[in-house]
Amino acid sequence: MPTFLEAHKVFSHLYLLSPGPDPVSIRDQMLRGRLIVEELIHKNIINKDKPLLVVGGGAGGVTAAMFAAEKSIHTTLVERKRRLFSVQRYSSRFIHPTQYDWPVDHYREGNAFWNGLPMPLPFAANNCQVLVTNWDIEFNEFANNNHNVFRPMLNTAIINI
Repeated sequence: MPTFLEAHKVFSHLYLLSPGPDPVSIRDQMLRGRLIVEELIHKNIINKDKPLLVVGGGAGGVTAAMFAAEKSIHTTLVERKRRLFSVQRYSSRFIHPTQYDWPVDHYREGNAFWNGLPMPLPFAANNCQVLVTNWDIEFNEFANNNHNVFRPMLNTAIINI
């Protein structure tokens, strides 16, 4: 059975957060982002001398990028749109961290477990636009306070790097 990191590996040094076409909760995307970075650090694939490039400014990509920068990994986050969180930004939906987990027990209990892992972006059930507003504030504060290791590039195609 492949390891967590192997299961997300596409090519050498290329890892994909998304599992495929099935719906996946935002919480799962955020956890994958953090866990992949943890494994990359643990296996010394990224470190203070080996930077990380994250492509995609959704909740999972931003979580991965912020978590890596928190660990002093030089990180570049590239998003082709001019703003982050585009899927949630323009939605009026009310979302829950475990929205696709039904009928698992923690869904019914309202327990959005995070395996005890602190996450860079706060997340609780709310309207998408409220979450995005909070995430924008957290992201901008983080980017301003970590400019020595964190480089967000919005409105940039990966081919332009």
